[in-house]
Amino acid sequence: MKNYFSLVTAIMKLSAIPILLMLTSFCSLAKVTTGQEILAKNVTISVSNKELKSVLKDVSKMTGAKFLYSREIIQSDRRVTISVKEKPLSAFLSLVLTPLRISFEVDKNGYIFLNTIAIAGVVSGSDGIAFEDNTGYEAMPVILPGKLTGKIVTEEGVPIVSASIQVKGTTRGTTTNKEGLFELSTTDEDKILIISAIGYEKQEIVIGKESRFLIIMKTQVLNLDDVVVIGYGTQKRKDVNSSIVSIKADDLKNLPQTGIDQMLQGKASGVTVTQNSGAPGGGVSVKIRGISTFGGTEPLYVIDGVPLEGNNNKDAISFVGDGESNMSALSFLNPNDILSVDILKDASATSIYGNRAANGVIIITTKKGKAGDGKITFDGYYGVANISKYLDLMDLKAYGAYKNGIADFTGTERQPQFANIDLLGKGTDWQRAIFQSAAIQNYQLALSGGKAGTTYYISGNYFNQEGTIIGSGLKRKTIRINLDNQVKPWLKLGVNGSYSSTGQTITLTNNSNNNYGNVIAMAIQQSPDVPITNVDGTYGGPSDITGLGAMSGGNPVAQATTWHTLLTKNKLQSNLYVQTTFLKDFTFRSDFGSDLNWNNSDAWMPTFAWGRSINNLNSYKVQSSKTTFWNWRNVLTWQKRIKQHDVTIMAGQEAQEYETNSITSSRSKFVSNDLYSLSLGDPSTASTIQSLLQSTQESYFSRIIYSFDNRYSFTANIRRDQTSKFAPGKQIGWFPGISVSWTISNEEFLKSFSYINHLKIRAGYGEVGNQNVPNYVYGSALSPVFINSSAFGSGLGQYISNYANPNVKWEHQAQTNLGIDVGIAQRFDVTVDLYNKISNKFLFAATYPAFTGTGIPNSGTLGMAAPYVNYGKMQNKGYDISLIYHSGKNAKVDWKSTLIFSHYQNTVKELNSQTSNIVQTLSVNGNPPITKTMVGQPVGLFYGYQTVGLFQTIDQLNGAAIRAGNSRDAKNGTYLGDIQFRDQDKSGAIDGDDRVIIGNPNPKFTFGFTNNFSYQNFDLSIFVTGTYGNNIFNYTRVWGEAMTATAGNQMASVKDRWTYENNNTSMPRYANGDPNDNGGISNRFIEDGSYLRIQNITLGYNFTPLMHRNLKAISRFRAYVSIQNLHTFTHYSGYDPEVGPVNGNVFLSGIDLGRYPVPRTITGGINVEF
Repeated sequence: MKNYFSLVTAIMKLSAIPILLMLTSFCSLAKVTTGQEILAKNVTISVSNKELKSVLKDVSKMTGAKFLYSREIIQSDRRVTISVKEKPLSAFLSLVLTPLRISFEVDKNGYIFLNTIAIAGVVSGSDGIAFEDNTGYEAMPVILPGKLTGKIVTEEGVPIVSASIQVKGTTRGTTTNKEGLFELSTTDEDKILIISAIGYEKQEIVIGKESRFLIIMKTQVLNLDDVVVIGYGTQKRKDVNSSIVSIKADDLKNLPQTGIDQMLQGKASGVTVTQNSGAPGGGVSVKIRGISTFGGTEPLYVIDGVPLEGNNNKDAISFVGDGESNMSALSFLNPNDILSVDILKDASATSIYGNRAANGVIIITTKKGKAGDGKITFDGYYGVANISKYLDLMDLKAYGAYKNGIADFTGTERQPQFANIDLLGKGTDWQRAIFQSAAIQNYQLALSGGKAGTTYYISGNYFNQEGTIIGSGLKRKTIRINLDNQVKPWLKLGVNGSYSSTGQTITLTNNSNNNYGNVIAMAIQQSPDVPITNVDGTYGGPSDITGLGAMSGGNPVAQATTWHTLLTKNKLQSNLYVQTTFLKDFTFRSDFGSDLNWNNSDAWMPTFAWGRSINNLNSYKVQSSKTTFWNWRNVLTWQKRIKQHDVTIMAGQEAQEYETNSITSSRSKFVSNDLYSLSLGDPSTASTIQSLLQSTQESYFSRIIYSFDNRYSFTANIRRDQTSKFAPGKQIGWFPGISVSWTISNEEFLKSFSYINHLKIRAGYGEVGNQNVPNYVYGSALSPVFINSSAFGSGLGQYISNYANPNVKWEHQAQTNLGIDVGIAQRFDVTVDLYNKISNKFLFAATYPAFTGTGIPNSGTLGMAAPYVNYGKMQNKGYDISLIYHSGKNAKVDWKSTLIFSHYQNTVKELNSQTSNIVQTLSVNGNPPITKTMVGQPVGLFYGYQTVGLFQTIDQLNGAAIRAGNSRDAKNGTYLGDIQFRDQDKSGAIDGDDRVIIGNPNPKFTFGFTNNFSYQNFDLSIFVTGTYGNNIFNYTRVWGEAMTATAGNQMASVKDRWTYENNNTSMPRYANGDPNDNGGISNRFIEDGSYLRIQNITLGYNFTPLMHRNLKAISRFRAYVSIQNLHTFTHYSGYDPEVGPVNGNVFLSGIDLGRYPVPRTITGGINVEF
């Protein structure tokens, strides 16, 4: 396998600029032939009641065209009246010949053949009664026995291979050959031919006195409700046996969102989408049917056939803490280019993707051109975003009263600056200092169309979104070129190519390290008596004056504007395919996809002196990476219909390789903060780390789809993957899937129930895997270390950095699905799916003793990383419901509503032992545990102390358990006004053994409700989404209500804190240093995270009828206004209840560490088509 991959890599390296070469060679195939050049020549003529034959002679002299036709076609009584100026010959001939039911086709030498158009229509009578075609002309057929011949072509004149011709009411028929020709014997009783071909509209042709036909097939306009994209192919919706959700491009258009992953929220049942950050391009969590693994939960994305791992998106680097540095995996992709999104939810559908499908698969298909005249479309919008809520913090006057109250409570002297608080103003509002009104704009120009067998779609897009927190934003530029060419009737090739350049400026938030790593935490804690800037223009900060300002608060404005965290991504993604048909029923397609990335992330930390907040060492860090991914797919498909039997058999092979080269360099001690480059730092502080990674995989897969009489359907597929990520002997895995369905509505016994227009039941089972681990986890790696020892000397050495485990292998998952689809009264469509998903053998780093390591002289003990192991078992079971209502075609108001409802129950069934558990900590205040995962419970439950109330009396205090090691003392221990915690183990002391489960971040259900209305030229869309039953740990209240320090702002709610005079309250007392841990991890900060959000309202008006009167070139003009995130109904007290996992960590879900809030955005835009 190694030689195989080396060969392909060599081929790839020979193509230095593969996309340009593909486009250049491709365009040469679309060169216009001589005949097409003649059709493009302009005609200027004006005649009245002139013989058609004479008109054609005049046009022949004018253009050089040579017409060939029979006497029967050009009859002497056929006359023409027409006047045109500078009109292409092709358009002129259509105007003249179509009303006469005459078609034309041109060959490569410029000859134009005229033929009778086949009379297409529906029988309006019988037994010799006249037939009527779709032009309104009568045709009295003369039924003659004999033989029919003809040719079937596309609207561009390309022959259609394997088109079906059948005599209506009989089983007699034939198919076209590779030149589109057919021959069929008829009898006196034969009256109508049925013409059909995959991808084209079915026609019924009246057999008249003509015996030779030229039949032009119209391209079938496929609705996404009719066709579903499945793994390595497509399938009609009515034939799908698995649980697959399809989303139209119209459902996602004009939303002011950076990426398509954000737009999926509330659009598909069984899919939970959470914006982990409201920052432009910020991280998005997409979970399909719950949590399937302890690692990343993001699905596999397949974009025009090229796979993209959703978990590989942690791109930004920083100097501090664990701030939200995960960016959206799809921020590079222009949503306007997307045609459809198909979500494969159950394993019977995803097993065709094998070891990458444990978290589900999302297939994204981009737009293509359609045959016909070219179209130019322009889409643009501009808007303004603001946060929808501010926390209720104290202003300067309230802060002064709070400080005076603390002094009185503790018996200390009041600070002189707060002697008369009535003289104080509002002071610095740090929240409004870091938040801003932010502009968002998006502009796209696209060209599409197709002629002579070639279709094209070309687009360019510019997107610019400022962040609502200063110092953050995103700019994106994209170009896409999608080309398809029917080279021969049996040969088609094409290319999908895109380039994107994305630049993000990141302000770190959602960070448990609030000292300079979280501007929201700093804004909450910094007191209003600290100025943003001093009189001399320098940044303010906590002063040496006692109690002025909080060290933990620093200066959030300075931090957001002078610390730089930048991420630049350049991506070139392409897929080139060649497809051929042969032996009538066989199709072979070969695809070569590539994904090339050049990313650069840099972080700058300046020196500063913000009052007492001082940093004397500036530092600069740069990470540059280049990743190369390619995959080569070859798929052979046999498709056959034999009477009532439809059979499709597919077999394929796929190979792929992933390489990355990453270099991280840093230096410190720069002379100035104004100019920084690695070369300007102190060489003695230089550090460089290079990472070279490679992984390969080879796969084989097959699928069979069988259906009988549109009633019974069966699908089975299997995939074999071999990956380099595991040791030999553990590299191969098999992943089967099977599903069946019964369309009951097509049974005779149900046809009498007219109000049931569709009824289908489905069942499926499949197995998939997960290999999302670092490379070479099965072996031991060496890491460098510098040794300086008198015994051993000095120099560079190597040590074993991790333990090996050659038995590690991929995770396994099995899923069962039962579903029902019901259509009622042509108005309602209901889909219900029940599923049971079992995941096991998780890839997880084992827990080893902390002292495990290697002793290096004078270098201490270097810890060795624990090996990856397979252990654990987890169940996700639940149901997905989708209800669609549509008013029908004849309603005055076109109304469509879609309600989706999702519920899942996550349960850990096994860990490495029945008594083990996984405890996750926060990097703040002594690393306290905050979540616990254990057998019999969901993943990541909140874990802490349970409160009973406040200590109100000395008797209550003396009779209760208090913190272990504490005394009952007002200054340094536990006293009245402190929180009483429950002594769970009855030990008489509150310690770590008293921690219990205090909340659950997993929702009981999620929902989305979309309503679309249109009346005349108006259209209105209302979209609502939400969750119910989940908890949030609101850490912003730990910062804003802990009351543990003499300086620093607090929330206004602490005005109701416990004092000797105010003891009827639930807010504890002020306690410097917090000896009772009132601000610790307890259910005090657990809140209900349920919410209902008016996600989007869009009102549009179609000005096309008005514009078309004066501007004929405009075929469509629509203007609209849109409000995103209009209002959220919730009991949550924080900025925003939509809180996902911190940096994708499933064990840290639902923790609000100062999360970047999702803004309210108002936009106005236009859609124009020429």
